[in-house]
Amino acid sequence: MKKLLILISLLLFFSCEQNKPMFNYEFLGFNKKVSKVTESYFETEQKFGEWAKGDLSSKNIFYFDDYGNQIKVDRYNNKGDLDSRTIYKYSVNKIERSHYNSNGDFTRGQSFLRRSHNSYYYQNNDSNDSNKQFSPDGFFVYSKVKWEGFYTLIEEPLITFDWVLEDNREYERTFPTHGIDIESSFTKEYLNINKFGDWEKALWNYGSDSNTLIFRELIYSEN
Repeated sequence: MKKLLILISLLLFFSCEQNKPMFNYEFLGFNKKVSKVTESYFETEQKFGEWAKGDLSSKNIFYFDDYGNQIKVDRYNNKGDLDSRTIYKYSVNKIERSHYNSNGDFTRGQSFLRRSHNSYYYQNNDSNDSNKQFSPDGFFVYSKVKWEGFYTLIEEPLITFDWVLEDNREYERTFPTHGIDIESSFTKEYLNINKFGDWEKALWNYGSDSNTLIFRELIYSEN
């Protein structure tokens, strides 16, 4: 009987682990549950073999609930003024993401409907009409070290991207398919990693001469 209870507990644990939403801290690249993360972005150039911190260009603050799910992102300009806010709302097998401008006006949103334990369909919404019939624009497949996105036509995507975490770097690449000429990429190199394995300083390269220095402050959850 005791062994049976242990087996049931393990099955429930792994079931919960598998069903965590795609915006949970684990699938956003964190190794320990966070409650708040602040990222400050600076202009940079290389001096004496090191990347020097220049002027502040922007700042993002990410907020998480007690489960480690991202619930809000505030974006600020270089003067410290709020530029935009994104809010996430979770329900059974569904996530609603809404974007607002600095005045609090709704600008756009996305709905994510669970496709499998590690995949969501998504739909772009240009209004607050929550009763709109769900018609997917694509889907995401995600894990702790890789995301893949497939845009439109569902199983036969027009545009795809992947995000890969490996060797203290992040890579994101967007690929053109079916004649759609869109291609881009960026690399984020970790320059400082804390004791939990989360980066606190990184160099973001999204073009041959386009570099940004990022400093990240992490507040971990006590739960």
